[in-house]
Amino acid sequence: MLPIFLGFILMAAELANYLVAKQRAQKLAFMTSDMLARSTVMPDEKQVEDIFLSMDVAAEPFRMREDGRVILTGIVGMEDGSTGKMENKLVWQRCDGNLTSFQSHLGREDSQEARDREAVVFPQNIQLPKSQMIISAEVALQYEPITSDAFFDKIGVDRLLTARSFLRTRSAAFTDISVADGMSPMLCHS
Repeated sequence: MLPIFLGFILMAAELANYLVAKQRAQKLAFMTSDMLARSTVMPDEKQVEDIFLSMDVAAEPFRMREDGRVILTGIVGMEDGSTGKMENKLVWQRCDGNLTSFQSHLGREDSQEARDREAVVFPQNIQLPKSQMIISAEVALQYEPITSDAFFDKIGVDRLLTARSFLRTRSAAFTDISVADGMSPMLCHS
């Protein structure tokens, strides 16, 4: 009976730790988008790096930088120059974490001018009014079991925990992240 009892205790501890990690990912997504959405002035690259550093600390005991990824995206309601139609446009994006296989569901800022990209489609096809901004935070965390991989393999639970948060900025839209001395942008494609 003792081995069976210990097995149940270990499974319960593993399941509890997994649920804590899942909840932590959801809270990190909200906290990340909230930190930028509260800003009343255009943030700089140093502030973005500080946000990513704070996410690493807030994720403890889980290792966000080693086992996860945070993607911050700025989306603004803009009028399309060729059609005159309002669209949600991705204007900047910053990433941190080693889980580079996780990509944003909103698209990717790349070498072309972000405003020329196709429109970003939000859940439920929400359209932003002109000059309104949404800060999106997408968090992914590859859960590392505390006991054994076998438990998760047998029950078929996905160990990639993901969460997203969308918050409207409290002030005017900031269509870029300003440069900070000695700081390189934490771009998603580099």
